[in-house]
Amino acid sequence: MKYLLFFFTIIHTRLLFSQDLYPVIYSCKYKSTFCKYPAQEKSNESELFNLKITAAFSKYFSEDKRVGDSILNENMKNGLSLKDRIANSKKYKSGKGGITIYNDNEHLAVFETVLINSYYYKDSLPAGKWMIFADTSLINNLRCQKASINFRGRSYIAWFALDIPLSYGPWKFYGLPGLIVKISDTKGHYSFELINFSKADDTLSVQENACIKTGLKKIMELKKKIAEDPFRQFEMATGASVKIVGDEQKKLEFDKFVKKSAEEYNPIELTIED
Repeated sequence: MKYLLFFFTIIHTRLLFSQDLYPVIYSCKYKSTFCKYPAQEKSNESELFNLKITAAFSKYFSEDKRVGDSILNENMKNGLSLKDRIANSKKYKSGKGGITIYNDNEHLAVFETVLINSYYYKDSLPAGKWMIFADTSLINNLRCQKASINFRGRSYIAWFALDIPLSYGPWKFYGLPGLIVKISDTKGHYSFELINFSKADDTLSVQENACIKTGLKKIMELKKKIAEDPFRQFEMATGASVKIVGDEQKKLEFDKFVKKSAEEYNPIELTIED
């Protein structure tokens, strides 16, 4: 009941601020690789994510962003100027994964930052829609079995660990009879691979800042609008005015860049339907 009330708080209140610490049983680290612009060569980017598993729920969040935020906060405490903070930020990966996902084995509570605003929404699990095959493979010294799923407009091939009977995985994936070790969409645009798995003896906090309650559809629409007209969306979010300074050639180059970005917009979720 305690954990059910915990997730009820996440989904149905505007501010989650729990002082409770939950024992972590297992700790996983995934390398996420994604292709922002499929038509461009060498446009892949990568980021490290943590998956912390407790007795009744998991938390998925960016390790790169956690480290970057920690360094940024330390620099601000030390009184570094904005110029120095920007210079220091180039020395480490600050992470772009402004998303945190809680999974209570029944639903997902998704917290996501888009531009300057933080949002949260309730999402469903893809459990029960997997196809499991007889194929096996050794991946990172783990005996794995093959599975597939169609989820949010993409087809994925997954490999789950036969000897780790946990139904969790990276991002929103869940429901296989073993921990997901590797999963990629069939176009090679998005992939997640387990690079570390261990038993844990630390604790997990569930503090989240005040967020705007929304839905997946609105988040997807907002991201698409940002791809189509990033400066306009920034102006609407901040109230600030953005102008392109330079000659006519620079303005034309910028317009071309925005148009190309919009045409090649490649989000991980292409549809709302599973």
